[in-house]
Amino acid sequence: MSDNGATHRIKDGRQIVIREPRLDKDLDRLVAFLCGLPDDIRNYMRYDVHDRGICAERLKQLDGKNHWRLIAELEGKIVADGTLDREPFGWTRHVADLRAIVDPDHYHMGISTILCRALIALGSQAGVEKLYTEVVAEQADIIKVVKRVGFVHEVTRKQYAKGQDGRLHDLLIFSNDLDAVWRKLEDQLNELDVPPYYSGG
Repeated sequence: MSDNGATHRIKDGRQIVIREPRLDKDLDRLVAFLCGLPDDIRNYMRYDVHDRGICAERLKQLDGKNHWRLIAELEGKIVADGTLDREPFGWTRHVADLRAIVDPDHYHMGISTILCRALIALGSQAGVEKLYTEVVAEQADIIKVVKRVGFVHEVTRKQYAKGQDGRLHDLLIFSNDLDAVWRKLEDQLNELDVPPYYSGG
């Protein structure tokens, strides 16, 4: 992927750009995207996305070794955001947490598949072998997506997550080997027929 990102064609024929966000260029745009998501999505996010400082710190973490983040842009607008994070030391250094969020107005276009595959490729190059993701029990639509891309339900932590509204929720943990998820995403990309068109040389 070049500095300008990789361009992919989505279901409706338009092209999205997948690239790493920059603190100086994209912080306010990313905050606006996250704050513009529906309340029922923002409520279950790990961080208070209204806090610009938290968003800035998350962007400062990006190092291309243990913390990765990619955004998807459609016609110059951010429509999806994804992260991949792992602890660099200890027993779980081969395991990474994968997360992705897509603007509901752009569901069912293959954007999440393209974004997740790009993140997993970065993790694979860095030696990540296993992936996991955490989903609040009420997020039925996201659970369906998680299962579809190859994650398997591992455990439920009762009343473990506190939403932005202060209420406690069961947290479901899904995981699988990176290769297994990669194969699922590869199958879906073949169905979508959306090869990357690299921009910027």
